[in-house]
Amino acid sequence: MIDKSRLTNEDLKYCPFCGNKSLSIGTRIRSTSATYWYVATCFECGASSSEHPSLEELVAAWNKRATDLIPSERGGK
Repeated sequence: MIDKSRLTNEDLKYCPFCGNKSLSIGTRIRSTSATYWYVATCFECGASSSEHPSLEELVAAWNKRATDLIPSERGGK
């Protein structure tokens, strides 16, 4: 189990949209089930993940991508 207080930017890949490594991990509470869901958000461009019921699932989803090239390497900004 991942401890949120020990989660670092090294655990998460860069933002797939802008290449930034400054990310925020937040929690949202679902009123229907009174459970916490986790979300990653990029400080630079504001892109965010979908909600995930555990940090492990959030990290796996955020780090999953079609390419490991940062946007500037694939012709982006």
